[in-house]
Amino acid sequence: AVLLLLGLVTPLLFIPRWPIAFVCGLLYGTLWGTVLANVASTLGAVLHYALSRSLLAPWCRRLLERRRSRLLDIPRDRAFLALFVLRAFPLSNFVATNILAGTLRIPLRTYITASFLGMIPSSLMYAAWGKLMKKPSPAFYAVAVASLVFIVGGTLLARRHLGRWMRGRETTDAEDSTCPR
Repeated sequence: AVLLLLGLVTPLLFIPRWPIAFVCGLLYGTLWGTVLANVASTLGAVLHYALSRSLLAPWCRRLLERRRSRLLDIPRDRAFLALFVLRAFPLSNFVATNILAGTLRIPLRTYITASFLGMIPSSLMYAAWGKLMKKPSPAFYAVAVASLVFIVGGTLLARRHLGRWMRGRETTDAEDSTCPR
């Protein structure tokens, strides 16, 4: 219950989520530590998302509408992938991602699903490292290293695909700016 409460509160205090996953792995092992850390982090992320969606999004939309900017328009079919990649990369800022997703008004179901699934690899990695502190074992080393390799490989793959997607958006934005309004 304490870890779930900490997972709920830490995003509001701008504290990263990895210490919770590390402690969950230390206390409950790799599997249950990963599950507990992911649930706690998802609860905190949803609370943070809801606050930014209700408090920041209207202000930000008004500001961008005055400037006629399409900066915050993410196609709904790309929102899941973009959020999943941000969550899967362990060095991305957890708190900033929550705020950005709420401000962009990503649909709640997409946000929860992409967040929960995207946090699994890094939660697994941090929980395995926590378990390693308590009981060093070749199996836990293998899980920690395999999850790190998976995250790095996935990041490189996503970077290549998202790079193509962003270049495609730039040409579409350039074409839109040449059209008379």
